[in-house]
Amino acid sequence: MIRTIAFIGCFALLANTVLADGSGNERESSISVCTTKGSAFVRIAIKHHKELGKVHIAVKDAAGRTLYSEEGRAYTDELIRNLDRASFPCGRLVLIVNARDLSISQAFSVDGSPTGGH
Repeated sequence: MIRTIAFIGCFALLANTVLADGSGNERESSISVCTTKGSAFVRIAIKHHKELGKVHIAVKDAAGRTLYSEEGRAYTDELIRNLDRASFPCGRLVLIVNARDLSISQAFSVDGSPTGGH
């Protein structure tokens, strides 16, 4: 029996911030952005070393225009969002995440569309 397995590649970008707490311990925070050509979503994952608290997420284009903005509260150290890829133009974009003690950004690209719209 021959099995065919298809793998969908994920274009993932990861930004890390290492924080020192004064006691010699390093704590790491990160965001990742995954855009898969066959998917209708842009997946955002935020990981912090403690509860995120109040979070502001924004996606901006190269001209600085805000294409997506969300503000809310995360009661855990991780937050995942799946954004509609069709709402973003093709090209380079920047994800900006601000929380109580976290400010981090990550550039990413949206290329093509699973529905042929871009």
